[in-house]
Amino acid sequence: MIAILLASYNGEKYIEEQILSIINQMDQVDEACKIFIHDDGSSDGTTEIISKLEKCYPDRINVLEAPPCGGSTKNFMFMLEKVEADYYMFADQDDVWLDTKIKKQFEEIKRMEIEKSVEYPLMVFSDMKVVAESLETINESFYTYSNLNPYRSKLNELILENVVSGCCMLFNRSLRNLAIMYTDINKIKWHDWWITEVASAVDESNGNIVYIDEPLMLYRQHGYNSVGAIDDLNSVRIKKKLKMVIGGEQSKETRIYIREAIDQVKQLDNLGNVITSNACDIIRYLKKFDAQSKIQKIISFRKYKISRDKRNIWMMLHL
Repeated sequence: MIAILLASYNGEKYIEEQILSIINQMDQVDEACKIFIHDDGSSDGTTEIISKLEKCYPDRINVLEAPPCGGSTKNFMFMLEKVEADYYMFADQDDVWLDTKIKKQFEEIKRMEIEKSVEYPLMVFSDMKVVAESLETINESFYTYSNLNPYRSKLNELILENVVSGCCMLFNRSLRNLAIMYTDINKIKWHDWWITEVASAVDESNGNIVYIDEPLMLYRQHGYNSVGAIDDLNSVRIKKKLKMVIGGEQSKETRIYIREAIDQVKQLDNLGNVITSNACDIIRYLKKFDAQSKIQKIISFRKYKISRDKRNIWMMLHL
């Protein structure tokens, strides 16, 4: 079974369109598909819409009844632990899946299973179109729009920068079983980033992470996005960043970001001997991070090639 995990919260405006875009393509694959939904305490009409759709599609939708989790990452991780399946996908409540998303991603992971093994932790992800609230195209490629490189998926490249959005990924049970081996959920700040780090940490060659260079969904941008696409070269964004730099806010945000990113990746230590020797070395170093001087941190980051694709000088200054 392919379990599609949808975390909802005050999403009455778009959630029905998203759910129907998923249901309408389920029959294209020779594998049972089901949407699992957990609401995080909505105060609008979201739960009523979900209940109506569950009654209409009882074989396609399963609503998980549980107290609110307190944020999308905790919500997705809660469902990932609760739901037993062979494959997993994440769905945001405000997007629209193009009608071959499940089929193309599932075909790719089945191909990977032949090449590797059904028991090997595998993940596939794809591009997405960035669209406006009413679905007009802003950019044909999320990666072009955000100035991100989807092929930077080695662990040292992922520590300070995620390149895989949860709504774009499909992964197997073997990877899921490793991804729920953390000991402190409060250290997992980004569910998609964490799962990508887990996948990267168990395969030195990254042959278990495959990118489909094709947009398979519409990534809707609107005023209520929890996380949205960022136009890295937008003049308004650049001016805002400059103002934050001058005011000192950007430095504070960067230090918090680095600390949270490092705390998250250190949770890989819970995977034991499943991770590669290189990943072990990196985690061993990061556990000593706080005790080092800034110069020692910079030297160690260069030694382990821990970097972002861009803006590394700014990051180094805030270690």
